Amino acid sequence: MKETLLACKNNLYIPDEAEIKNRYVTPDGAGSYNVAYGKLIAELRVNLALSFLTLNEGLKHILLEHKLKVIETVIQHGRLGGLTEEKGIEFLKTMETLLTKRNNNLASGFRFLWQFELSYEAYLLRLIRQHLEQKLTPDTHNAPASIGSPLNIKQSLELARDSALTECQKSLEKWVSEPAKVFTVW
Repeated sequence: MKETLLACKNNLYIPDEAEIKNRYVTPDGAGSYNVAYGKLIAELRVNLALSFLTLNEGLKHILLEHKLKVIETVIQHGRLGGLTEEKGIEFLKTMETLLTKRNNNLASGFRFLWQFELSYEAYLLRLIRQHLEQKLTPDTHNAPASIGSPLNIKQSLELARDSALTECQKSLEKWVSEPAKVFTVW
């Protein structure tokens, strides 16, 4: 989680002053720094939301690590290592096949373990979306009253981003600190 938040803060989602100025003078910016700000903050909101999806991949990796620990325990302490040379997830698949051929009910347990997946993608987006929309929406009270230069836009975007990330971090830390909620999502 910390790495994702740091990446969100350090990634170049906020354009430099030259790019902001280009948006101001191009038809896309419609000749208005306020319009450019609105478009840039909407892009920032989308980019940050996409960055938080890396948390889902991290959680999947943690699940895989736990699966591998369970497999190693089954092989060593369950004395099943002699039945196949396979290791890791392939061990589970092979055991499921062997046990299915013997009409053994344990086959479904091995199948469940190797097929089991978790995805927090939708939940994570719902959890952070409220903060991103609240802090990174151009037509709210958070928009600066007067945006007169590319520097003002850049600084306003940075402040809004930092504020949104702080709120997202609080929500994520609360969620992670309540383990029962982490596993009731799926």
